[in-house]
Amino acid sequence: MGTGYDCFDERAHTDNPTINPDARKNRQILSRAMEKEGFAGYDKEWWHFTFSGAGPRKDVMDFPITPLEASNVLDASHQLIVVTSKNWTDVQGTAQRYERHGQTFRKYEQPFPVMLGKNGLAWGKGLADNVDQRDGPVKHEGDGKAPAGIFKLGTAVGYDSTASTRLPYLALTSITECVDDSHSGHYNELVDGSTIARDWNSSERMRRDDDMYRKGIFIEHNTPASPASGSCIFFHIWRGPSSPTLGCTAMDQADISRLFDWLDPRQSPLLVQLPEMEYEHFRASWNLPER
Repeated sequence: MGTGYDCFDERAHTDNPTINPDARKNRQILSRAMEKEGFAGYDKEWWHFTFSGAGPRKDVMDFPITPLEASNVLDASHQLIVVTSKNWTDVQGTAQRYERHGQTFRKYEQPFPVMLGKNGLAWGKGLADNVDQRDGPVKHEGDGKAPAGIFKLGTAVGYDSTASTRLPYLALTSITECVDDSHSGHYNELVDGSTIARDWNSSERMRRDDDMYRKGIFIEHNTPASPASGSCIFFHIWRGPSSPTLGCTAMDQADISRLFDWLDPRQSPLLVQLPEMEYEHFRASWNLPER
């Protein structure tokens, strides 16, 4: 079908011209079959359809929707990456991997150092959001802070044409951009700047002269995007063990290579990123493992 599991970048757009002919044909077959039965497709996700046909009201679905508790989010995960810093403004952190064994998480291999945003951490938009009920700064575009909270991990990216990883993988080219203009319809998306109408004034070129994105993993902060809430957050290779980022979480190349090898979308991996005091505050209620 032209993408890997849970891929939300531009290749998932139904009519993306860069996918191979077989995938394009398969998407057309699927779309025709679904439309015949009364479903309308969403043009940015080839698998996403909404029933639009007439029929009786589904009163069984008429119930209030409440936010998903963080503990329930973690219950479905079998791989965790926990990143903690000393406080909200610290630019250095420590990452520890965990794997689920029954009802508990156990540490997997040794922790490793990471660098955070140049202005520390701030509450981001991830899973189980209740930011208004918490103390601490709230992330916004251009604040130089890495997002705090619980986040899904999306597409792996890199300079090589292929990569040894079970994550969906996007090979970066000279025209791959991540849009950080919150007025754009492609805000917080990876796009091929040559194939779509340009409606942004600001973006980050992903294929660089340095090694920063030679290997990276998209962190699903602010996905789907709310304007000005922050964009283009990745795990990526650091400039060095004392160089903070503009809002990403950076690490040694060997450590991100280990993440490429270890992460498995079938295990519903999550990132938990918090200052130590917040981690301890939420540990029991969120069912987080001991650090």
